[in-house]
Amino acid sequence: MRMNPSVFKAVLPALLLAGASGCASLSTGYSRGPAVDPAAVVQVNRQLQIPSGRARVYLLDGKVLDGDAPNTWDTYCSVLMQTVHEPGEPLVTVEADTFRITEVREYNDLRFAPRIYVAAGSMFEDWPANVVYSVELRLQSERQPGVRALICSRHSGAEIHWNARAYYPDLAQIRAALGEVIEIIEP
Repeated sequence: MRMNPSVFKAVLPALLLAGASGCASLSTGYSRGPAVDPAAVVQVNRQLQIPSGRARVYLLDGKVLDGDAPNTWDTYCSVLMQTVHEPGEPLVTVEADTFRITEVREYNDLRFAPRIYVAAGSMFEDWPANVVYSVELRLQSERQPGVRALICSRHSGAEIHWNARAYYPDLAQIRAALGEVIEIIEP
């Protein structure tokens, strides 16, 4: 049985791309542990105010920011509350405290990222653009049960993602974003 050349030309690049991406993810997908040791603790060293109408406060380069997530390629972090601070309600603060880490999660918005398709002969390469990679530390404190998590994120840009885990913020990048405002103390 002979295959139609146009079908072969359309199917072969897709099979090669699927095979190459599958091999890359098998060899490198889970080669490192979490960015932060789950046995570590998070020490908030000063009071943080949650802006009105928000559920989080952002930090970048050791400074507390007003407003939304920063538009930057650098790693930035946020302290997330269980609920939104509604306008007119009493001021919501995170007091200086030590928080136990109950879970470390890594995730990204790869499914929702815009795609750039670049023609390479008869083959199309799929490049995710502006994907946000996040490391979430679920937090617990008996004194402040309203504090939910410390989340640190970074944008990837329009890079090829053969090893997506390499784009998550590492401990050094997280510490740089937090500065002296929040410390991660390893056991």
